[in-house]
Amino acid sequence: MSGSPVIRRIWNQRVDGDKVIPCPTPLRTEFAGVYSGRRHTKNESDVQLGLVWPRNCIEEIIIGNKRDAD
Repeated sequence: MSGSPVIRRIWNQRVDGDKVIPCPTPLRTEFAGVYSGRRHTKNESDVQLGLVWPRNCIEEIIIGNKRDAD
């Protein structure tokens, strides 16, 4: 849904082939950006990737206090 927050979940382990490798960082959740739509393809059965405005772009817009009409 356009405008929805995108949340990144970072686990304290990763998979490498058939091995599970523990990572030193703790489990965490963070705001990654805002969902803005998806890339459409010619074939409906193809994967359609979601497009996200990254967090740093959102922060720049807020800090700049500008609208597209300015």
